[in-house]
Amino acid sequence: MPFEVFGKKLTDKQIADLLAKGKTGKIKGWKLPGAAGDTEGKLILNKGFELEVEKA
Repeated sequence: MPFEVFGKKLTDKQIADLLAKGKTGKIKGWKLPGAAGDTEGKLILNKGFELEVEKA
C-alpha cells in the first residue's frame, strides 16, 4: 500500500481504515489528474482493488 497517493501522505489510521473498511474518512486536498484544483473526498478501493477518490 503506498503511503502517498494523489499528492497526500496517508496516516497510519487512514491506511488501516482503507484496508479494513475499503475507504477512508473525508480528506481535503487531493490533487487529481485533470482536475482544475484540489478535490475533497474519501479514498476508496474499487472492485479491481485500485485506489479512487469518491468525491463528497
